[in-house]
Amino acid sequence: MKNILFFFGAFGGEFGGIEGKILLIAKNLAEKQIFFPILATSDRNSIFSRYFREMGFLVYEVPMRGKGGIKKGINAVDNLLKKHNVAVIQSHMFRESIISGKIRNKHNNLRHVFRVHTHISGSNIPIWKRCAYHILEHQNAKNVDIYVPIGNIIKKELIKKSRISSKKIRIVYNGIAALGLPDPPNNGSSPLTPSVVMLGDLQERKQQCMAAKTIGILHSKKIDVNLHLIGGERDGYSAEVKQTAMKNNVSHLVHFYGYKNQKEIYEIIRDIPVVILPSLFEGIPTSILEGMSLRKLVIATPVGGTTELVKDGINGIIQPAQSPETWANILERVFTKPAYIWEPMRNAGYRIWKEKYSMEQMMDGLINVYKKLNLLDK
Repeated sequence: MKNILFFFGAFGGEFGGIEGKILLIAKNLAEKQIFFPILATSDRNSIFSRYFREMGFLVYEVPMRGKGGIKKGINAVDNLLKKHNVAVIQSHMFRESIISGKIRNKHNNLRHVFRVHTHISGSNIPIWKRCAYHILEHQNAKNVDIYVPIGNIIKKELIKKSRISSKKIRIVYNGIAALGLPDPPNNGSSPLTPSVVMLGDLQERKQQCMAAKTIGILHSKKIDVNLHLIGGERDGYSAEVKQTAMKNNVSHLVHFYGYKNQKEIYEIIRDIPVVILPSLFEGIPTSILEGMSLRKLVIATPVGGTTELVKDGINGIIQPAQSPETWANILERVFTKPAYIWEPMRNAGYRIWKEKYSMEQMMDGLINVYKKLNLLDK
């Protein structure tokens, strides 16, 4: 069995959607005996690295940041190739793509797949940095065999901003396995249980503080909605969220769980009917797909790839404004109207996940990419 080298710079306690997808892909490729997975990462002691090792796969630490990081990364990965018969490097971020491209240029039999998760133009990094990424990626394109973006918005960005040929791009949507059983139908005239969940690391761009303020406004109207926050720590942001909840007198309504695995997440959110995502920017958010797979009502801001997943009034609610007052108005409506009103949206979201964003759909797409590169028997 040939080896696939996943290249992704995870750190410490961080574990988000990209890490989860790499683990699922690696597990499926090994189970199908298509490739044996190896991980090259910037922190072999991270949560991500630990999970990768627990699956029985190899993990190597690769320096890639700081002064001379790219050169050090190239040398380290090059040494890995001497130890293992690697057929393909699959990079998952821009820095890793640059390093992988340099290595691909030195090995004629090696293939480089860039699985593009990030929507650069919608991020909050400085404009000069966005431009630099696009220029570097355009220069690196000759060393990437196939770009595999996770959605249309990223494909368009690659073509327009990085000037990558559409012939080198194959969209494979992110897929997820359902966390558990979908919510049963609720055609009652009573409102939904007043409880919402946010899935994802606690960080400023996800706007958990804004969500806490929203709960505060509802509380002042004598509408108590529980806010459940499931996700790891980023930059000490949870302290700010807790302070915001305290200032708004809703500490008893805002619940913190930290990072949880899929089984634990399902146990927490099984009876929570609504998933919210008021982010400032996103790629293709896993939390939305997780909500749809469980037949939850999804409410989100129209940023990045979210608009590919959620069509307002059809399979969820798009809330353009990012102020607590407007979000409070939406949630007040959701939790005071009869539950049956939201059933068509919940059904449509579940159907879209099953038809387009399941784990099976994602793996079929990736396997077709490997076949196109003559890495597998057609």
